[in-house]
Amino acid sequence: MKHIRCLPFLLRAVPVSALAMGAAAAMPVASASAATYYINSNLPACKDAGGPPSNSTGTSPEDAWCDFTQINRTPLGPGDRVLLARGARWNQRLSLTGAGSDTQPIEVAAYGDGKGRPVIGYNSMTEKIDGKDVQREIAVRLTNPSNFVLRDLEVDGKDETGTKKLATGISAYYSETGKRNLRIENIYVHRNRTGLLIEGASTLPEDQPALTGLRVTRVRGEHNEQSVVTTRYGRTPSRIFIKDAVFSGLVLSEDDGKIGDSDPAGKRSCPNSLQLTHLTDATVLDSLVSKAGGCPVKTGTTGVHIAHATDVRIVNNIIVDTQDTASPDMTGLNYEGWTTNVSVIGNYVGGTAGPGIEVLGNHADGANTDAIVASNVVVDYGKSAARSKAKSSAFFSEGSRRGSSIPTGAFNDNIYDGSFTNRPLLTNFDKFAKSNNCRTTEDHVWFAAKDFGPEQEAQNWTYGSSDNGHVTPLSYVSGARRWQSAGTDTPPRIDAWTMQPGGGTSLVARSWVAPKAGVVTIRGYAVSYMGGDGAGVQVVHESKKPDGTASTTVEFPRKLVAPGPDHGVSTTIRRLDVAAGDKVHFLVDSGDAGDNSNDVVSWTPSVAYIDGDTSCGSD
Repeated sequence: MKHIRCLPFLLRAVPVSALAMGAAAAMPVASASAATYYINSNLPACKDAGGPPSNSTGTSPEDAWCDFTQINRTPLGPGDRVLLARGARWNQRLSLTGAGSDTQPIEVAAYGDGKGRPVIGYNSMTEKIDGKDVQREIAVRLTNPSNFVLRDLEVDGKDETGTKKLATGISAYYSETGKRNLRIENIYVHRNRTGLLIEGASTLPEDQPALTGLRVTRVRGEHNEQSVVTTRYGRTPSRIFIKDAVFSGLVLSEDDGKIGDSDPAGKRSCPNSLQLTHLTDATVLDSLVSKAGGCPVKTGTTGVHIAHATDVRIVNNIIVDTQDTASPDMTGLNYEGWTTNVSVIGNYVGGTAGPGIEVLGNHADGANTDAIVASNVVVDYGKSAARSKAKSSAFFSEGSRRGSSIPTGAFNDNIYDGSFTNRPLLTNFDKFAKSNNCRTTEDHVWFAAKDFGPEQEAQNWTYGSSDNGHVTPLSYVSGARRWQSAGTDTPPRIDAWTMQPGGGTSLVARSWVAPKAGVVTIRGYAVSYMGGDGAGVQVVHESKKPDGTASTTVEFPRKLVAPGPDHGVSTTIRRLDVAAGDKVHFLVDSGDAGDNSNDVVSWTPSVAYIDGDTSCGSD
């Protein structure tokens, strides 16, 4: 199976409306009583031998503080803003406490016309963790943040000598319950042990969440050992440390923990790029996880790790190229244990050194129950020469001789190549329902987000809109990395992950063009998560009659996608006969009311050629 690597067009700008989901409201204007603090290490006074004036107030760009000493001592309240100068750098910890309100959050962001984001680099200091003094290298420390926004920052964990790195780039630490609405957006974290860490104290009670309303958007992580982690300390398997979380627009790549050519692998541990533990009601979508697990770990490596979690949705992501380090697993996504109702739907998983997706039974007291694995593409796995073929399959499970559990759930509507599951290894998938999983023997499976680019018909995809039954091509806007109508910045729009129609009866169309005659199977999962009033989706097959005129057939009748990440619509077409040049249009309209405001639909369909009905079954 030929594995096509992901294109840079996946680094897209998420619309501002993506932030207005659930408990996380859009940014309001600060109240008159709120304070704004400016910090700029590049001011001339900050570089003078005598240092800055001692009477700097930090309340204007001209009178900015040079470093974080004063702001670290300042309690923050509703509407307060901490602004860091673009192009400035500090090798000092930024340590903040405080709570905003639902209408007046605290904001940490960037200001000025300097080049690039503000950068916070390596530092080291002692702090108390669960009552113990611990030496930790952290760039940004938020303690019990509530109604808090952190955005537009870069954390570079490598020290000036190139021999040390930060333990954590950004930490949000919770030792108290009842906190609300933490938003982290447009952040670049690299060369840390952990890039972004949302962590809970072991003393947190079991019966209530510490944080309700987490939004992590447009976080880019590179060369960390782990890029994004949620965890709660202690041995008790709490499942409600975080409630109501959405992770979107993540780009996590090459997590090998390297800070230099002389950095030995034995001093690094790279278990995964995205770790989701101790949370409930969470969604991950429209994200790329690539080249995870870049250094060996005795307990195994994976791209996405899920444990101690309930009601989680992993939807419409690309998870590829988990690296070959001769570790156990080396998989794309791993259900570790203690999970209930975790759904993995509409993802592309490929190029992994080990299996595609694992649902393990290694913990006698921590079964994975009610797992839903559906409408995914899982191909080109098992690339490690060190891993036996017996342990390489699209979907994999194994138990432990110290005690195993049997996972339960369903495999539905997946596209895969090679072997569906492995032979039993102390556990199996006997308690999984299985239906309509299709095996392809072709060299390529089309997946809309992976194939997205700036040219019409590249990778057999076109991008258009329709107001009168005929599809009109859209124009590509390189700065926004999306297709839209020429000469306007209003919908319709199509980017790698999402589609937004124009208003009224207008449709937006992402279309696949058949390169040859044959039988194809189609998968997809449409979800509208930006707070609109719902959008309609349908699939139409356009072919040519013998006289050369177009003929259209509705292959997937229109369905309304209700707003919210837990209201998606599966768009499966089990088989479709196509001729070369036929088009399959994936269409989105603005719903029954014709109002397209925030009707942004995440939908990245997949298409594969199969050998007729014999390729699909209950494997």
